[in-house]
Amino acid sequence: MKIVVQNHIDQFALSRKQVAAIYSVLPSVLWSKVSQFHLCDDQRNAEIFEYSQETRIVCFSFPVKEKTIEVVETAVRELLIGLARLNNGSKFYLPLRQIERESYTPFLTEWFSKCVTAATKK
Repeated sequence: MKIVVQNHIDQFALSRKQVAAIYSVLPSVLWSKVSQFHLCDDQRNAEIFEYSQETRIVCFSFPVKEKTIEVVETAVRELLIGLARLNNGSKFYLPLRQIERESYTPFLTEWFSKCVTAATKK
């Protein structure tokens, strides 16, 4: 999977290195529908993690002025929810309803700490 970082004035909640680290700890089947992962600033998106089935590109739009552990944790949570949605056949480019977001809690519980550890490892 190719990771693309688009130019932006500020930084993104996750770096290319952090996305690669998360990629390495998750099962490859979760990423099988993704050919490219773009770190971008697209305010038109309904959610932070959006996926185009036609191009197989994820647009992860989470620019930040200051990167803290809380910001990284939120970004990891959104990335995991996005992957769960992708593998569950959820529709993208529509706001995610709270009930659907909550349905991914078991998946988050299983992978969140491993992914945060990978993303914050020096």
